[in-house]
Amino acid sequence: MKRNSIFLSLAIIALSLVSCNFKIHVHTFEEAWSFNSEYHYHQATCEHTSMISNKEAHDFSLISTIEPTFESEGSSFYKCNVCGYQKEETIEKLKHSYANEYSFDDYTHWFRCLDEGYEDLRIKEENHDDKDEVIITQSTETEVGLAQYTCSICHHTYLKDLLIKTSIVSSPKPNEQDIYVGQTLKTVPLIGGKGTVDGSFIWTNEDEVIDSARYYSVTFIPKENEKYASVNTSIYIDPIQLTVNVVVGENGSANKVGLVNVDYNSTLNLVFTPNSGYSVEKIILDGVEQTSSPTFSISQITTNHEISVSFIESGEVQSPFSINYMSGTTNAYEIKGSTIYFNEINEETVYQIEGEFNGNIVIDVKNDFKFDLEMTGFTLTSTDINPITILSGDEITLKAKSGTKNYINDNRELIDSTDTSLYSAAIYSLVDLQLSGKGELNVTSLNNNGIHTKDDLQVKNLTLNVTCNDNCLKGNDSVEITSASTNLISKKGDGIKTNNSDISTSTSKQRGNISIVGGNHNIYAACDGIDASYNALIDDETTNLNIFTDKYSSYSEDVTTTSEEIYYIRYSSKSYNFSIKYFNDETDYKWENATYFTSSQGGRSTYYYYKINKLTSYSKMIVYMYSSSQSMGQDTSYYAATSTLTLNNNYNTIALSYRQNVLSASFTTYTTSQGGMGGMGGMNDGNSDKGEYSTKGIKAQNEIIIENGNINIKSYDDAIHTNNTAILENGNTSLGNVIINNGNLTLYSNDDGIHGDGSVTINNGTIDIQNAYEGVEGSFVTFNGGYTYITSLDDGVNSTVTSGTGITLNNGYLFINANGDGIDSNSTTQYEAISFSGTNVIVICSSNNNSSIDSERGYKYSKGYVLGISKSGGMSSESSNCNNLSSIGKTSTLSLTANNYLTVSVSSKTVFSFVIPVTLSSYLVFLGSTSPTITQASSSTLTYNTHNVYWA
Repeated sequence: MKRNSIFLSLAIIALSLVSCNFKIHVHTFEEAWSFNSEYHYHQATCEHTSMISNKEAHDFSLISTIEPTFESEGSSFYKCNVCGYQKEETIEKLKHSYANEYSFDDYTHWFRCLDEGYEDLRIKEENHDDKDEVIITQSTETEVGLAQYTCSICHHTYLKDLLIKTSIVSSPKPNEQDIYVGQTLKTVPLIGGKGTVDGSFIWTNEDEVIDSARYYSVTFIPKENEKYASVNTSIYIDPIQLTVNVVVGENGSANKVGLVNVDYNSTLNLVFTPNSGYSVEKIILDGVEQTSSPTFSISQITTNHEISVSFIESGEVQSPFSINYMSGTTNAYEIKGSTIYFNEINEETVYQIEGEFNGNIVIDVKNDFKFDLEMTGFTLTSTDINPITILSGDEITLKAKSGTKNYINDNRELIDSTDTSLYSAAIYSLVDLQLSGKGELNVTSLNNNGIHTKDDLQVKNLTLNVTCNDNCLKGNDSVEITSASTNLISKKGDGIKTNNSDISTSTSKQRGNISIVGGNHNIYAACDGIDASYNALIDDETTNLNIFTDKYSSYSEDVTTTSEEIYYIRYSSKSYNFSIKYFNDETDYKWENATYFTSSQGGRSTYYYYKINKLTSYSKMIVYMYSSSQSMGQDTSYYAATSTLTLNNNYNTIALSYRQNVLSASFTTYTTSQGGMGGMGGMNDGNSDKGEYSTKGIKAQNEIIIENGNINIKSYDDAIHTNNTAILENGNTSLGNVIINNGNLTLYSNDDGIHGDGSVTINNGTIDIQNAYEGVEGSFVTFNGGYTYITSLDDGVNSTVTSGTGITLNNGYLFINANGDGIDSNSTTQYEAISFSGTNVIVICSSNNNSSIDSERGYKYSKGYVLGISKSGGMSSESSNCNNLSSIGKTSTLSLTANNYLTVSVSSKTVFSFVIPVTLSSYLVFLGSTSPTITQASSSTLTYNTHNVYWA
């Protein structure tokens, strides 16, 4: 009965609809196509104008091309075969090719351009370094001698005049004028002084900044400087400190008050904070009224100033703040002056805070209970102490409530990071800290760190923006970011950093890890983007990570480094000994002797490091260099000495150079991690322009593991880098491995794309190394899958081990366009250096004296299709040094034309095809068939990917 009732009801409804003349609307659409930049579709013509049909992506065909040149970009024009929509894509300017070997004359060396019509172009031109001196004739008091030198960089041997030595009869003096701290020496004229021959005095380093009362180096330049040698001395300058007198009226405050010392030509930034209910009334600078504003800057200061500010009642009361108890322990806070204290709790506790507060928060809940402080539209600003300090607690969480924006502002001056009574971060925690919530947290630290925990730091779900002077996120034990969105800007430090590498005694966990899983992340860092003291892990397909370091970050400023208890003396020869004379005055001094420490490669040079105690109780120092026959620790008989230096606690290395009988010194940061491997595959540095500090994209002391994600890195040093030279705090030697299991990586580096001191293993994913000195390098390199594309100035893939199989190609696809060797292994084991075991490989080597496949004593082949293209002549035949070439491969020569299509087929089946990147007369090696068909054509019907490659 029930089923029959339902059928009857439906029938009645149907009859009712018919009797009401119910009509079903049919959408109508335009016949002509509508389109945007991605899709074409038919637009509705009925009243439902938002409706579209037949939406599909454009089907583009290339219709014309304007070829790029070295001076201008080109263009490719495409037209959709369906709707006719047209688009234009820019083709980058052509890049010049340069020789790998130095050209030289008797004065300088350089790399010459290989492109026809541009032979006069040079890069990296610099003076010879006058090493390995051999005296042919000694100079006398009247006659110039002759000496032979061999440049240690380009190895050119040449003759130079041995100039007649001169001396200084009387030193010059600074011009009679006020000299200020912050001036450069070139702004201070020299007067007087006399040498043993006619000549003039100049500042040795005219761009040196006058920083304190001390001696500064001057150089005597003989009038006949082709006959007589220059000589150095030093003169004493006692500069005056410029001042700005800041006078603050009642009912407000300023970030600086009273007589403020400033350097010459510097800028003083002032922040005026009215009391609640007041606003800035007048700002008067040197008697002249200025525009009223909460902030004011005095720039290019060259004289003393006085500035005053007054405040007026405005009737606008500062937004109040409120603290709301949510759960757990009641009355667990108190307010003392400008400090909010969250005190001891006895259960899991949650408080909310909102509004505005000028001061700081201290969380000291003592017992091991969870404590949450949820911000619900809160602004905290501090000018004299770090805004948030967390002293105790089991699990402390700072939350940003969904839909709210919250601000933590650290407006303090730069503080001394070695002062343990001060915390150099806007948010500083002595215990584990979690930042979470689905709201937004903005942390700004004008002169110090962003967020620093001594233990673990977690960021979950949060939208977190950090702008700071030094490190953005630092967890001594670990940093873990999960499903968050971060924008990290460090003007002088690292983006994300850990310190420790030991095993936790309480949890048995390995410390020092950094992990990013999910979310969108932008890191702009003057130094390293990510610096993990143990492992770095990137995972999850939803992760979007963009890293820009050093000059590729638009926010970078000069780097601030930390002091050490020792100095390292760096010099380019091991033939000398060194001592430092520390002193305050003529009677208060002490000698320290240096001991040899280690050596390190840098470019084509070797640097030698000596270790010496830093005596911080003295303000001045002189570095003395001694020959092997001279005694150390004395100033009566020595080979050379620097001018008087001011002790510098910001750096731990003294870099010495000896030119024209003058020993010069500069302060820098110690590193033995020189980046890329150049030349014959040694650990050389491919970027001679980078700073002394590390500016890598992702760096780890042990391993970098990329499980998934979309990663874009533009770095001035290696894009991805691991070390295996460190002894970790857990007692082990670091592994130095890079493992890529999946993901999409786009890497642009002025040094190496991927560098692993241990092994580099690529299992899957798409890797696009758009620019690098060396593309992928490690002791061992293995390709197990995925797609890898490499454009490199030197080697494409490089292995540094000297025995066994250094490079293994098991599976996947590899395309290399290299200006050095394409695939280079330094193993001397016969026919074992490289193993082609299944990877499909296209490798192009377009420079002289290099090879597409380079091995010391041959390589082996078992599987896969491999095409090696080298420039004919030179070392190109090394690419055919395979143990079984006659039975599995073929060699040939072919003149290739840029922008033509080169297609390789085996048994009438195409295995791969690509657009030829450069015109050259080539030597070809093909592995995988003894009778391949290799054709070149100006057009092709195949479909090529964005790298202009077709893989079958």
